[in-house]
Parts: sequence; structure tokens; C-alpha cells
Amino acid sequence: MKQQQLKMQQVYPDLWLSQPVFPEPKDWPDLKFHAFLLKRDEGNILFYTGDITENYDDLEALGGVKRHYLSHDHEVGPGLATIKARFGNTLHTHSAAEPLAKTFTQVDETFHARGHHPDGIEVIPCPGHTAGSACYLTRASDGRSYLFIGDTIYPSGGKWEALVDESDREQFLQSIELLAKLEPDVVLFGATMPDKAFHEFTPQTWRNALKEAVQSLDNIPVRNGYDQ
Repeated sequence: MKQQQLKMQQVYPDLWLSQPVFPEPKDWPDLKFHAFLLKRDEGNILFYTGDITENYDDLEALGGVKRHYLSHDHEVGPGLATIKARFGNTLHTHSAAEPLAKTFTQVDETFHARGHHPDGIEVIPCPGHTAGSACYLTRASDGRSYLFIGDTIYPSGGKWEALVDESDREQFLQSIELLAKLEPDVVLFGATMPDKAFHEFTPQTWRNALKEAVQSLDNIPVRNGYDQ
């Protein structure tokens, strides 16, 4: 039997990147959303948007989805229900993102504080970009640390930027202080503007990226919010 040619990209031995999704409105022409599939012997874990319609067959070929984690409510869409119906996975999100997510499908677990989930997943609430923003820290099969940060900060043409509501700025700065204490080897982004969706860091380059993203709050043009 001929092996299926996958559209998803293998970026590390245990990690696969979806094809990009281009959300509305079109006044964000460079904005791309992505999802990542983390391969685990106990069952694969999907992070970020579920509306990766061109990659559902790839998910099946890679062993399906056991758990699906959202980083914030901008990733909510009809794909959440499609993936759950096809793979029977559970859906996990910050409690503040649950009301929107459950308009599409059942949310199986919510959280509001930092804690540990099965298969070595640490959930880290990081409010600021949205009230329900969260990051996820785990270890790769080769020992490196992965940080799934959503778009708490995001790469934009070689720069680091952030976008928050003015009312959430104080929470965002507190989240940045928390993230600066982490030392991820690889950071996986749910959105880019435009840039590649994953970057490797040293402790110093990570802190520099966070600092630059904070500075961008006062430098980048004001943009309207977006919906997927």
C-alpha cells in the first residue's frame, strides 16, 4: 500500500505543524493561525485551532487526537466539533474561554490556575491578550522543553509583537513576568504576522523577545480585533 503523503509538516521528531489558516477579517492580510500535533504513546495532543480542514486526514494517519487544548477563544470555531466527532477527543480550555467554545461543542475540562495535566502537560494561565489566554509547557521526546504560547506574543516579520485590550494590559504584564521565569527551548505559536510558527530560544533571547513584545504595545498601529 502506498504511504499517504501528509500535508502537515514534521518540525521535530514528535511534533507536527498544520497548514496555515487565514482568519477573517481580511484587514489582517498577514495573519495566519496554526495547530500543532504532539505525538504521545498514550495518545496524541492537539494544540490551538481545530479549523484545519485540509489536515483532518493527516491527523488520522498520525494516530488521531486524544486531547485538544485551546490557548484562547480566538481559536474557537466549528472545527472543534468536527475533530471531536471524528476522533472522540476531550477538549480543554481556560474557564474564561469556555462560554464561546461550548457554543460549538462540549468542553470536557476547564482550568483557571496553573497545574499539571496527564502526559506531562503543565497548564499556565496567561491572561492579557484575552481573559482566557493560557500557555502549555511540556517536554519533547528528546528532552527539550516545548512552550505552546498561543499568541500571547507572536513573531511578525522578524520582530516580536503583542496585542492586548487596554483593560487587560496590567494582566498581560503580569503574565510576561511569569513567562520570563521560564526557559523554553522551543516556543510554538498559534498565530504569526507573518513568520514561521516555531522558534528556538536561549534563556536570554527568550527574555529579549518578551521585552520587545511589551515595547511593541506602544509602537505598533492600533488594529481592530479579529474573529476566526
